[in-house]
Amino acid sequence: MRADPQAQPAQYWDAVLRDWQRRPRQLAWRRYCDRLHARLLERCLPAGPWGSILKTDLFDEAVSEGLAPLLLLRSDSVTGIDISPAVAAAAGAKHPLLQAVAADVRQLPFPAGCFDLVVSNSTLDHFAGEHDISLALAELARVLRPGGQLVVTMDNPANPAVWLRNSPQLGRLVRRLAVPYQVGATLGRRRLERALQSSGLEVQRRTAILHCPRVIAVAVSGCLERLAGDRPARGFLDCMAAFELLQRLGTRYVTGYFVAMLAVKPANPT
Repeated sequence: MRADPQAQPAQYWDAVLRDWQRRPRQLAWRRYCDRLHARLLERCLPAGPWGSILKTDLFDEAVSEGLAPLLLLRSDSVTGIDISPAVAAAAGAKHPLLQAVAADVRQLPFPAGCFDLVVSNSTLDHFAGEHDISLALAELARVLRPGGQLVVTMDNPANPAVWLRNSPQLGRLVRRLAVPYQVGATLGRRRLERALQSSGLEVQRRTAILHCPRVIAVAVSGCLERLAGDRPARGFLDCMAAFELLQRLGTRYVTGYFVAMLAVKPANPT
């Protein structure tokens, strides 16, 4: 029996990783999500080096490439944390230049002001409640240096698929099709912005990403991957990328699966 994801999160994610290693799945889909998050970083952040970087979970780096290749290219110092020691170890073995640490984002083992950039892509939407999200944001603000930047994405509760996933009636079916692990509370655009401001950060940019119909894309790309190999699945997801044009419309906070924000720690906090 798998551990309780809230009472024993490290053991739970250790078990998720073991399951994934025994039966790899959604490989093309995960690369697609990595690509979207990489493009988000390149749009939000300056063209030069990004300084010392903290990434707030390492599951992507353990089971696929994740964002580590891009982050290591833009910095000589990239630290990644994960609540699961097994996930941290697997990510560190796959990316030797990455400093992988087993740690809880709500209680980081780093001194204040030691990172120039924090990347938190769909990490904070796995907790049971909003109090844990607030604790994590306060810790991320603490370890940022003055002038440092946080790029954060979270599940968008206004997206119909996320709304259905969180509903008591259809949630289990949607989670089985699209997200084969525990998900938790999340914050919409306005509530996330308020939470960032309460942590002492200033929001500079906001958007939404991943506008293709996720449940359909995951299911079809998975079938293609099983039947015909990786290349047809990647080709299908390349077609799905056309949905990202919806980011330009005023409806992006409904069609986007993730809310995304760039926040900055004031250089001279008042």
